[in-house]
Amino acid sequence: MAKKTKKAESPQPATAGANRTKESREEAEKKRQANRRLVTNSSTWTGKLPVNLLHEHIQKRKWNKPEYDIKKVKDGFIAIITLSWENPKTRETLRIKFEPIKDVVKPQETPLEARHYAATYCLHRLAFSKNIHMVLPSNHKDLWKDLESYRKDMEKNKPYKYKYEYTEEPFQMLLEKRKAEAEAQKQKEKEAHNPQKLKIDRNKKIPVNYSTINEVTFPRKVWEQSPLLDLGFVFRRKIEKLLSGSWQKMVENQKRTKPEYVDSLTFLGFRNAHIEECLLYTNSFNNSLEWLLFNVPEDDLPPFFQRDERDSTVEIKLSIDSKKDNIIKRLKAGGFDEEQVMECYRLDEVDAAIALTYELVKYEPPTTEETEHLNVWEEEIEAISSIFEDRIKKTGNNIVEFELNLENCSQRFILRVFKSPGYPSALPGIHILTPDEKVANYIKQSIIQQLVAYLQENSVIGDQMLYSIFSWLEENIGRIIDNPGPLIKDDIFVKDAQIASVMDKSKSKNKQRKRYTDVKGIKADYVQRSPLIDLDSRTKLPAWSHRNRVVEILKENNIVLVTGETGSGKSTQIVQFLLDHMNSQNDFSSQIICTQPRRISAIGLAERVSEERSDNCGKETGYIIRGENNTGKLTRITFVTTGVLLRMMQGLLKDDDSSFNLDQIRYILVDEVHERSIDSDFLLMILKKVRRKFPNLKIILMSATIDISIFSKFFKVDVAHTHIEGRTYPIKDFYLDEVINLVDYKIERNNELVKPNPNSDFFKYRPLDLDLIARLVYKIDSQLDSSGSILVFLPGAMEINSCIRKLRSVFNEGSLWALPLHSALSSKDQKRVFQKPPNGARKVVLSTNIAETSITIPDAVVVIDSGRVKTNVYDTRFHSTKLIETLCSKAEATQRRGRAGRVTSGLCYKLYSKETELENMRDHPVPEIMRTRLESIYLIVKSMGISDAREFLKTGIDSPDDNLLDNAKQFLHDIGAVFEDKLTHLGEYLSMLPVDLHSGKLIIFGTLLGALETSLTLAAISTTGNPFIENRENVREVKRSFANGKGDLMAIVEAYVQYSNLHASPYKWCEQNCLSPMVLKDISSTRDHYLSILEDIGFIPLNYTKDHQVLNRNDSDFKIVSSIITASFYPNIAKVKYPELKYLKSSAGTIAREADARETKLFMKNQNYTLDSETLPSNRCFIHPGSSLFATSDAVSSVAELQLFDKNDIDSSKIGSAKMPSQLHSDFAVYRSSQVSARDQNTKIYLRDITPTSSLSVTLFGGKITYNLNTILAGRKSPGIIIDSWIPIVTWSKNGVLLHRLRIALDEAIKVRLSKAAYNHVQNGGDNVLGLVEELIKNFRY
Repeated sequence: MAKKTKKAESPQPATAGANRTKESREEAEKKRQANRRLVTNSSTWTGKLPVNLLHEHIQKRKWNKPEYDIKKVKDGFIAIITLSWENPKTRETLRIKFEPIKDVVKPQETPLEARHYAATYCLHRLAFSKNIHMVLPSNHKDLWKDLESYRKDMEKNKPYKYKYEYTEEPFQMLLEKRKAEAEAQKQKEKEAHNPQKLKIDRNKKIPVNYSTINEVTFPRKVWEQSPLLDLGFVFRRKIEKLLSGSWQKMVENQKRTKPEYVDSLTFLGFRNAHIEECLLYTNSFNNSLEWLLFNVPEDDLPPFFQRDERDSTVEIKLSIDSKKDNIIKRLKAGGFDEEQVMECYRLDEVDAAIALTYELVKYEPPTTEETEHLNVWEEEIEAISSIFEDRIKKTGNNIVEFELNLENCSQRFILRVFKSPGYPSALPGIHILTPDEKVANYIKQSIIQQLVAYLQENSVIGDQMLYSIFSWLEENIGRIIDNPGPLIKDDIFVKDAQIASVMDKSKSKNKQRKRYTDVKGIKADYVQRSPLIDLDSRTKLPAWSHRNRVVEILKENNIVLVTGETGSGKSTQIVQFLLDHMNSQNDFSSQIICTQPRRISAIGLAERVSEERSDNCGKETGYIIRGENNTGKLTRITFVTTGVLLRMMQGLLKDDDSSFNLDQIRYILVDEVHERSIDSDFLLMILKKVRRKFPNLKIILMSATIDISIFSKFFKVDVAHTHIEGRTYPIKDFYLDEVINLVDYKIERNNELVKPNPNSDFFKYRPLDLDLIARLVYKIDSQLDSSGSILVFLPGAMEINSCIRKLRSVFNEGSLWALPLHSALSSKDQKRVFQKPPNGARKVVLSTNIAETSITIPDAVVVIDSGRVKTNVYDTRFHSTKLIETLCSKAEATQRRGRAGRVTSGLCYKLYSKETELENMRDHPVPEIMRTRLESIYLIVKSMGISDAREFLKTGIDSPDDNLLDNAKQFLHDIGAVFEDKLTHLGEYLSMLPVDLHSGKLIIFGTLLGALETSLTLAAISTTGNPFIENRENVREVKRSFANGKGDLMAIVEAYVQYSNLHASPYKWCEQNCLSPMVLKDISSTRDHYLSILEDIGFIPLNYTKDHQVLNRNDSDFKIVSSIITASFYPNIAKVKYPELKYLKSSAGTIAREADARETKLFMKNQNYTLDSETLPSNRCFIHPGSSLFATSDAVSSVAELQLFDKNDIDSSKIGSAKMPSQLHSDFAVYRSSQVSARDQNTKIYLRDITPTSSLSVTLFGGKITYNLNTILAGRKSPGIIIDSWIPIVTWSKNGVLLHRLRIALDEAIKVRLSKAAYNHVQNGGDNVLGLVEELIKNFRY
């Protein structure tokens, strides 16, 4: 029992100790929890702390334990972490300090907090790309967010520093940095001993100052803040490969004596041999500099143009295969670039080296067994070693090096030879090394190529050859260095020259091909057919009695004006009078051409004349319209559209021969000259210019009514004139007041139905009431006894289609045959208006002004004239041509009225009052040349082959202003339509589109780059304007919801897409989204019009739908679309300069301060800048408050700024501090238009319809590229390129050359693609150029 008692009592002292241990643990736990709360600012945090996470990360990397240095500063404590790692190769311990950023990581109250904040900073530096922040306490998550903002800012503005600070492998980057600094120091020492390299006499001037040497200077700070553009190694190589051979040798007669700018190229540091070679391909300083930058290898460029790490956003790639890296490094040192090495890489270095040599010299080894010559290699090395013991050494199995002794050369050259299988029967691998000073790879390769040529020519291969190689190199290397041979091999250009020769021969054959005229067949056909010709219908026309007068007056005069009233028969009869007269004179070879302003009139007249002459259309009488030629070898009379004759006559104004033989043309008749279209005005200019070359040519001008003196003054002769009276039946007029009474038309006013006043604004300024027209047609149909048709004149295709739907809702099924008639219809559809209607149906033709002249709808007895017409007018505010609906002229109204009285008494219902006709309508329409933007006119003249377009346009009937013509010429250069005063292929195709140039470029680039649907909408927007109703309270928020950060134009595109997909009534939806349904309808109508144009000229297939995979492959790719917008609206570009990020201390830690919008600065080109002026190349500009990109919350910054705008532009309730527009994140913005607002002495330019864009798009599609050479005299490298003399871009000069040459290639691709519209067979973006452009845009980082 005693024992048991003892056992029971013995644990007591242990229990007391355990209690004390427990208390100690509890106390430690309390302290740990307190520290955890202190570090995390949370009592519930149970996760790992930053210090623990950092230690785990370091252990995984097998680095040494981190060292913490806690420092007491003014506001608390900071911690500095030192990481270390032992280099296994050198046993050196590398140490890196991680000192937190003062502005982001603030001092803490306790050392413990400082320690953890430093750990978070260190973790972010090492692993910012990982999701470590997800397991951090909330306060450290906030710190991580601030650190991430700082990192992104450094990445954008300080890429060189960023590369070394933010990396997962800091010690590897430290070694890289040491190596780079050592090389830089070595280079600096070399330059110090070689003053010709970078040390330039600052008083020395560049010998000759050419346009490429940009005189616009920017301070260094501007260059530091300019956007960086880097193409990257992969894309540079792709562009170089694509453009190789893009320079053609000049023909002998282009070569000349040494240009004086050669001294400039020599001054810049280019080799004389390279300069001499470039002169074989170029004839200007600009082209020579680009040729040299493109073709001279990178490692042989002058120091001023060598690539700098700061020119690139290089991604660091660390290899884990050091053996492979070392082999690649040694092979590259032998004279080969990385791409060549990788193509020939083998696991065995000797095999790879031999393969590189064989590939370079295109050598095929014999099939000789290696065992036959085992001892030859060793014996030869031993023999040479006995002579040059200190200059030869074996560096590996089958590798030997020779140190060459060169006279008059300070550089060290080492020959490295690799024994080949079967040596000496097979050539060994030959590499050239320069250990002290770098020699360009292409020079080393030239040395190897010339050496192998010597060995082959002298049959050295097959015998011991090491000594021959050794001695030849010592004798010839110096010579080759001075003249390494041409950079471009001639065989590349032999092929191009052969192709050019074939093309020239082809062109020559085409020029000699004339349209064959069968004179005997013509005469026989006429003799056989003449008894069958029925003259009864012709003799009834008023023109018949004038036939002898017309013939006689043309015998005595070369230019005659024939005026004729409606129904006179001048368009069908005069050509026949002339043909009958030629036949009577036994002239069966001469021909007649008669122009018509529209396709339908050309076809209709040809068919009518053929019918009167008892012939089929296409034989004696035919027509030519765009896309259709209905003529043959018997054709004597050809009706053509004016545009077609212009293209036929273009060659007459060029130096080369034309396939159009004007000698065969006896008479040219220009019908409807009173319309004064651009085409007819230009045709008259051309006829005036060429008529002296063709004295037998007779020109007949035909018109309804016009002032004769206009043409006498223009042709500078007394133009003979004859008039033919008209033959029309009586026509009764009804004006709007009578129409209102006839249909009992009423509108609702104040809950009461009233008849509107015909002179009220309700009719003058309101869109046409199609319901009124439908009721009028229905009323006329019920009153009309005869079977005649009704012709309705409406302003456009959209109104025609809407009116047809309205009529079908009014008429009973089968009682109406409604036909549209406008230029967008095919010829087949247009000709339906001449057909008879089905039994029991009333034919109603709804037409634009296309039916005013030249064509006659035989059964038309009633005309309804809306009095409206849509006219192309240049809008100076938006710099675009808009289709504006206006009142027609009195002359046009008279023509419309006359359509009703051609076959019987007619009726004309005018939907305007007598007062409106007398007081508001012009006498004649404004000539098209006076209401269309001059850029388009100038471009059309250039497309005719006229070199001096400015002087040519002065010879017109109405001469445009000189200053406007000069501005037009400059604008065409800016947009790439004209280069060096010659039309580009882009300009050629733009001239074919009857739209403004911005819309034309949108359509062309949209077609080429596979975003046609979006581009069509953008082009329509460019014409119709903005559908958003700006004075609505929430319009800005609505815009942002549509824009999604992509800008104002894309907001409209998205709004239109949603609108077009609506199935229910759109009016409520438009009201909710601050949109005008009328403008959206205009956009839809304009899109359809543009589509018909594209189909008509063959840019897109006739069966095109929006689901076309090729033409819409990039329709949703914003990078492609923004590039198309940039290309289309250039030079409307603004450069964006963002404020530097600043940080504020708060209770939650350090936070990035939200920048003020007024610190985000935009700049646009100063059009008035000159080198002599005190102004700057760019002006400050501002985002318009109506833009979706203007602000994140409030609209304008002050009441004063608010008053700069019209009250309808912005919401007056939104006045406050404007925040930085978070959506605008690009280096540039493209805008559609600008607005100047002034108050007192303050003038501001506000940009409208903005789209973010990139530096690549601006460089690729922008203005002239020049190379900044102003820093050279200061001994600094060229910092980059300058776009359009005002936009500096930091980039390697060669990038600028590549993009400029890619522009030229793109222009050629435009010609290839648009001349072959086989879109159903195009894949992967089309040809190589367009495919590469697409790939480049898609992969460029904004």
